[in-house]
Amino acid sequence: METNNNLNERDIANLTYSDPIAYTSFQDYLKLIGEDAVNEAREKMRSLRFFPVYYNETANVMYLLYSMPDKLQEIRNFHQDHLHIPIKYIRVPDTTLNSFIIHFLSETVPVTATLEVEALPDYQKPEIVKLKEALINEAIDMHASDIHVEIHGARGIVLYRVNGILRPHYEERRERIISLIRSFINDAKLDTIDLV
Repeated sequence: METNNNLNERDIANLTYSDPIAYTSFQDYLKLIGEDAVNEAREKMRSLRFFPVYYNETANVMYLLYSMPDKLQEIRNFHQDHLHIPIKYIRVPDTTLNSFIIHFLSETVPVTATLEVEALPDYQKPEIVKLKEALINEAIDMHASDIHVEIHGARGIVLYRVNGILRPHYEERRERIISLIRSFINDAKLDTIDLV
């Protein structure tokens, strides 16, 4: 991938929530939007389905991922009022966007609950369950006949079969995909298989 200030739109669309650039850009966005609008911005990210994934400081341009074209005008209207720098919008699947929203905007979990969550098997942890449910709901919305989950080296990929054609839909690091597979296996009450 190119240097931080020279990413192209394809690179930006392929960023994941675990990329340091995404974290830094999210913090930059919160500063740029202003303290008075931070809480509203967080709520809008959830309801309008967008995330500030990359800030090119040299060009002073913020890149936002979004997933729902019918909400794009509302997203633009909100930012015209609060973010006074150029914005570029990149459409991504909702499951991709959801991984950012879950990671960066999840409600704070009480300390007592954290111990219980940590004690859960990885495939029962809330973020994996939410990811699995989001993938299933999106597959239904797309009229997919089936979902394929594959592992290739350090990455895993989820594909939907739509009209007989397997289409890549969501990519994630290997460990999370393995947890996702285990969650499906657990739900189906199948014998556990070893995934290395």
